[in-house]
Amino acid sequence: MPRVERFSDGYHLYYAASTFGSGWSCIGHATSPALDPPAWQDQGTIICSDVGGVSVDWDAIDPNALVAPDGSRWLVFGSFGSGNQLLELDASGARASEELTALAARPEEPHAVQAPFLWYRAPYYYLFVTFDWCCRGVDSTSNLRVGRATAVRGPYLDRDGVPLLEGGGTLLLEGDAQWRGVGSNTLITTPDGDFNVYHSYDANAAGRATLRIAELHWDDDGWPRSGGP
Repeated sequence: MPRVERFSDGYHLYYAASTFGSGWSCIGHATSPALDPPAWQDQGTIICSDVGGVSVDWDAIDPNALVAPDGSRWLVFGSFGSGNQLLELDASGARASEELTALAARPEEPHAVQAPFLWYRAPYYYLFVTFDWCCRGVDSTSNLRVGRATAVRGPYLDRDGVPLLEGGGTLLLEGDAQWRGVGSNTLITTPDGDFNVYHSYDANAAGRATLRIAELHWDDDGWPRSGGP
């Protein structure tokens, strides 16, 4: 799941490379001064997991970048194990330090908490994550959850006050008889409002992977409500 973000007068592409079912994975970084036409230049890796004989309990996949209101730049990533991690980026889009901050995890089975997406809507940072199993066609069970925090490093809590690091996450969207395994979302803002973009599998089309878009609304307490599935 690649992510493109614009800052420092250029575009930054963050992408993952991995072998399915393995802990060996890397997040790469490429830059381009424009999108039309693109002229991507690879800048090397941001972070890798299980390399050089060092084993870690997170995966370097599913990168998502955020530019905070104060201009700081962040990358959230990861799944399974100790869950989703956050690192700071410098002005060039490279990793700024060795510090990692854990944002979301599921201590109990199933441990799957994937595809994190960070979004700022004053006064909160919102962390969207995907629970359960993707990539199994109509047998996929993934669903979208959300928590929020007043600081980018957290702690992120769901609507009931349960920390996302302790398995919390308010249900935002789940599948139905036709659209299975919803997850891996991103949000977009348009003149017509906010929208939730996510993947699913169409049970009426032999489990074909399908991109879905739903209206996203915010209630009086500042929690998102997604149409769909």
